[in-house]
Amino acid sequence: MKRLPLGLIAILLCASCTGDDPEPVDPSETTDPADPSETTDPSDPSEVTQATKTLAVATYNMGLAPGYVPYAAERRDPVVAAVATSTADVICLQEVWFDEDREYVLSQLADSYPHQYSQFEEVESGGDPACTPDEGAPLMECATAAECDSATDLGNCVLTNCVTEYSALGPDCQQCLAANLGLGNMDDIFVACTSGSTEWLYEGRHGAVLLSKQPMTNTQLIPLNSWLIVRPALYAEVDGAQILCTHMSTELGVDYGGDFESYEAEHKDQLDTLIAAMDTNNLGGPQIISGDFNAGPAVGDLSGEWAENYSALDAAGYADANCAADVPFCTWCEANLISNDPVNSAIDHIMVRQASTSAPQRLYDGSVTIESETDGTVEVSLSDHFGMQVDVTWEE
Repeated sequence: MKRLPLGLIAILLCASCTGDDPEPVDPSETTDPADPSETTDPSDPSEVTQATKTLAVATYNMGLAPGYVPYAAERRDPVVAAVATSTADVICLQEVWFDEDREYVLSQLADSYPHQYSQFEEVESGGDPACTPDEGAPLMECATAAECDSATDLGNCVLTNCVTEYSALGPDCQQCLAANLGLGNMDDIFVACTSGSTEWLYEGRHGAVLLSKQPMTNTQLIPLNSWLIVRPALYAEVDGAQILCTHMSTELGVDYGGDFESYEAEHKDQLDTLIAAMDTNNLGGPQIISGDFNAGPAVGDLSGEWAENYSALDAAGYADANCAADVPFCTWCEANLISNDPVNSAIDHIMVRQASTSAPQRLYDGSVTIESETDGTVEVSLSDHFGMQVDVTWEE
């Protein structure tokens, strides 16, 4: 190694004197930038420092489902305001069913999430009436006597008080009635079903929205096989990560009438479709499947829901930071003031492979006071689900 002459070292030291004693210099630590042994070879992979990236990803079922989830209209403003405070880089929202609600959600969250994706395709429905007035008369009489139109949950009121009358209907009529619960009252529902055959709940809308604080590229809608409710998978790429936002099938309280043996079998087909889509289009970086899965494992104190279906994700290499934690939290919870279900389970997930996932946290598990025309002042949860968020970390 070349060294500077001692006389030159003395001149340099004196030139920087300030009157204070300088820090001692060990000549053996002086390096020559011209010495090739002291430089980094950029072509040597072991010498290249890799950049670490972190993406905060959230999922939340907002429960804006008139006819199915109570107080949808009254909760809309506070639930949207809560999401506007999110710190997540990307958030997958579900159950934003109606066009008016979707436009409101997108406009209110545009400042927080300027990059937005929500695509749906029109679905066909038959034109022949699904019910006849005589066929539906007993159910109408029962629902009127039970005052279901003024009930907080119209569908639950009908199935609780008029299950015999409902079960006597033909399958097409049952399907049409269930598909039109969002109309909110029995008169409008029967007008729709006696004048035509509506086959899809919420006019074929799937209710999913994908939002990002960073640009999204290669967005696309991946359709899933489903009955009565259109089930989606919204795909996007954000900062090198591949993301699917989904809302999969669940038991709907009416006899299954689709192409599979059951709701559970339909759900398994949807899950297989999502895994296959990521396998086929694997870019080598993080792959994330997020949303309301309506399935989860029996872990900790949590009850399982279609746990065998859920296990396919583990077999495909996906990790679940919440369900793998020492104390996993529920997202469908007994403590929820809307769900009215004595079950604690994790059915909302952010599944990650080809990256690390950590720091699971539950979101939007507080309550809000609303004014209801039927029930007056009521304290309710923001939705019938609680949300969740995780960090996804990888080396670029």
